[in-house]
Amino acid sequence: MSVQTHIQTPSRRPAGPTVLAAAMLSDGVILGVADARVECAIAGAQVTSHFIDLAERHVFLVESENSLVGAAATLGVHRFVELRQLLRGHLAVLDDRDRDAVLALATGLFTRSRRNQQSHCLAESLRLVQEALRRRLPEACDPSAVRGLCCEGIAAAGDGSFAAWGWAFDRQSPSVRLVAVSPEGLRIDATDATAWHAHGRADDMQTRSSPACRRGFFCRFDAPPGSSFIGWLFEMHSAEGAALESRAPVVLVEPEQASLAVLERVSVEPSALMQAAHPVLSAVQCGLGDARVRSVRTCGQQMLHPAVSIVVPIFEHPELVEQQYISFAADAEVRELAEIVYVLDSPWREDDFVTRASRWFDAHQMPFRLAVLERRSGFARTCNAGAKVATGADLLLMHSDVLPAGAGWLTALHRFQRKTIDAGAIGARLLAPDGAVQHDGFTLARRDERWAARSPLKGVDARLLASDVAPKRVPAVSAACLLVDRKQFIDVGGLSGQYPSGDYEDVDLCVRLSQAGRTNWILPSATLHHLEGQSRSRLLADVAAGYNAWLFSQRWGATLGVADVAKGEP
Repeated sequence: MSVQTHIQTPSRRPAGPTVLAAAMLSDGVILGVADARVECAIAGAQVTSHFIDLAERHVFLVESENSLVGAAATLGVHRFVELRQLLRGHLAVLDDRDRDAVLALATGLFTRSRRNQQSHCLAESLRLVQEALRRRLPEACDPSAVRGLCCEGIAAAGDGSFAAWGWAFDRQSPSVRLVAVSPEGLRIDATDATAWHAHGRADDMQTRSSPACRRGFFCRFDAPPGSSFIGWLFEMHSAEGAALESRAPVVLVEPEQASLAVLERVSVEPSALMQAAHPVLSAVQCGLGDARVRSVRTCGQQMLHPAVSIVVPIFEHPELVEQQYISFAADAEVRELAEIVYVLDSPWREDDFVTRASRWFDAHQMPFRLAVLERRSGFARTCNAGAKVATGADLLLMHSDVLPAGAGWLTALHRFQRKTIDAGAIGARLLAPDGAVQHDGFTLARRDERWAARSPLKGVDARLLASDVAPKRVPAVSAACLLVDRKQFIDVGGLSGQYPSGDYEDVDLCVRLSQAGRTNWILPSATLHHLEGQSRSRLLADVAAGYNAWLFSQRWGATLGVADVAKGEP
């Protein structure tokens, strides 16, 4: 057997060989079998021909940039067959060695050019070739067996970047090699990019034989852009030559699903996986880019020069938005000082929200604007998009589940911000539904070489703090109700999109404001109620909290000091 490649520009095909069958892999690509070597040449067109000379037949792969019909004619192809028919009838019958050669030829086609990688039709064709011709390895997902392998999940982490996780073990070999196999047949050794960890809960593991041999893996690897999301395989190869394979689930592509799955894996053993997962999560977050506003709707006569823009990101529970809107409409100071900007993170909810909001406006006549994003973008990017739409000198970020306890809160925040020369972020005292303090500023504490944000008065009955109304300088305040000069907010970069939806976007912002020479304050005289966690799903936020705390420490641990902690003491 020999494999050869030619790039030709002559204009005639020699007579003699007969094409037994040929199929189109995509526009401009032909795979076929002939009884002898065929030639393909078209005057004025560049044609790349690849041949595999076998004992009784010859496999050819032809790429033509601009004349597929001409290529077929010079090859002697009078009609094309279905790709599955070509595979079953002519290629699947080859021996392992010859099938490997055909697979290598096809896989090389995908890796050779960006044009090929952008062809979804070609990727699907190569997936069929791979599935029909590849060598099958045993599958073993039984934890009590001698060896086992299971790929439990795989996620897209960026342009051609993937993360995968599962478990693997070999009781007879301490060393194994992991190989990811793309649906197009590309083999990627992921061994060196794999983090190993204990797998499963302790009580679950006690029921299994030799649980210490069963290890979880988490790996990141790169593949050519355009790789299919269906049909990935993982192989495990031991030092003794034993091998297993495991089919991976469908690749998670949607950023929120990908982040959630990776974060859930990290939560199994954070100490072992946090560092390994960081590049993956960072790539997912970076891939979102800036939130793009699809449309801005206006309801009612808008202020020309509002003092404050209240930006409310909307994710779920529009009924909470209605309660908040009614409270805004009933507050004369809000009407006098502020414009209301709602930012809808879920564009498919636009019609429903507009219908609801129109009824609110008809009943209460409080003007507002609605910015609708092109796609889900997460808390930080949604707020940043709202800041760009806003026109007020001050920006008030506010969750939709925050409800004023009475009048005067907005005036207090706005006046304090304007009279405090170096003011950064100004926060309000937030109360839980039972009247206990939910937020009164964050302090920063270092524990186990990591920094964490704490709410020192959380849970205290607010009635015991009735006389505690003096402004307090704090390291950070919650974005549930955070007022800041809009220009300052934009100048320091807004909320960081590097944190998966959860915690620490607001703390990170406050640290950057401090770095810019500003001071952050809590204003207890401005009191509001916070129905914490009801404005958006808590599932991603809960699993993201640990990673976000770790990421905050990585970003700021070297610059935070005793002074930052002392600022937050009540």
